[in-house]
Amino acid sequence: MQGSAGKRLTAKKFLEDAGEQVAIRKGAALGRSIDAEYDAMGKLAKALNLTPQ
Repeated sequence: MQGSAGKRLTAKKFLEDAGEQVAIRKGAALGRSIDAEYDAMGKLAKALNLTPQ
């Protein structure tokens, strides 16, 4: 049975084998990444004329 660290490594290898880029971010870098994702989603929603329900 794998521990938590083993499961993370298995998941990371699975994603990398599937061609995904795995970028683990922490602290301020994680915050900037989340902000950038939300900004991109907001622009997409606006471009699609989506409005909150």
